[in-house]
Amino acid sequence: VDVMYHLENYHLPLASGIKYHREAESFHGGLGFEKQWGPLGVDFHPAFQLTHANRQGLQATYFTLWNHFRSKLDLGNHFNLSVKQKSKMMIAEKDNQLSEIEKNIVRPRLQYHSGGIMLEGGAALCSGLFKPEGKASWHYKNLYVSAGREFHIYFEPEHMAEYEKNVSSLMYLNIAYISKSIKVILDIFKIDEDIGSRPGVIGDVEIDVSWLRLSQKAGIYNIDSDDGGPLDMFSHLSLLFSPNIWGWRSARFQPFIGAESIFLQHSGSVGIDPRAIPVFQNLDFGSQPYSSHLINMEFGFLVNRFKVSYRWMQFNILGDAVQNSHETKPIIPIRYLEVVWQFWN
Repeated sequence: VDVMYHLENYHLPLASGIKYHREAESFHGGLGFEKQWGPLGVDFHPAFQLTHANRQGLQATYFTLWNHFRSKLDLGNHFNLSVKQKSKMMIAEKDNQLSEIEKNIVRPRLQYHSGGIMLEGGAALCSGLFKPEGKASWHYKNLYVSAGREFHIYFEPEHMAEYEKNVSSLMYLNIAYISKSIKVILDIFKIDEDIGSRPGVIGDVEIDVSWLRLSQKAGIYNIDSDDGGPLDMFSHLSLLFSPNIWGWRSARFQPFIGAESIFLQHSGSVGIDPRAIPVFQNLDFGSQPYSSHLINMEFGFLVNRFKVSYRWMQFNILGDAVQNSHETKPIIPIRYLEVVWQFWN
């Protein structure tokens, strides 16, 4: 059983001089149940969320119910049969008016697995729709290759208490090499919606050794597509260097230095407006792409479950303003001392 209470009081200064204000108070709860009877396994996870939101004086209350159900039957001879069900219902109230939207997806699947090979076929059934789905994967030592097709339904807000149900399909190819200290992943994908197709590629490289942790993630979206999203490209580089060698190996404290670089190439066709619903808005014709580059630095010491460091957020060595929307003000540099106590390993 899980419960959570969330309170949010959000103030965002905008480039126009207006300070955007949003408040939200929500209660969350969930239940998890898992049981195995011989070759048959069952698990389900119902959950709810009750939220009251206030956006610049516009108020609405939302009640949302989820349920995830899965049953799996081992047929023997490397075969198993599974059924997955996901449902979501949202009721919104604004100005004494109620609106309701729901979705329910059932996924029957047959799976074959032998050694490092897995083949899976099935379909997604929803409101009279029949969408074939499938997945094939191959695993050998540190190498992993998979390809598949998935069907998704999501709710997109149109107004304060009104949502639209949209459908999309995802086709992907994943290639990975994963070892103890090195991870390399390449994801090639294509998203199909009513408004068009959006192909893209994402790469992820991680090196994790005793004295160095390096992570580089990058992605390219909207390849040869006029119906793209807000981003054309992103790059996230994270570096942590801590000399756990030589005399530092047995020392009581260990110095470290960290750096982070976040680069975003905005498409110029879709932008972020925190005042609007939805926040992603089509920009005026002729809007130009722009980029933002955020650099953070940190250095300090690791001392027996404590981390003491000095941090620069928005280390402005390039001299350029960093903002992710034309509606918001640039991110200003912040410097502060941070002490972290790790009391649970």
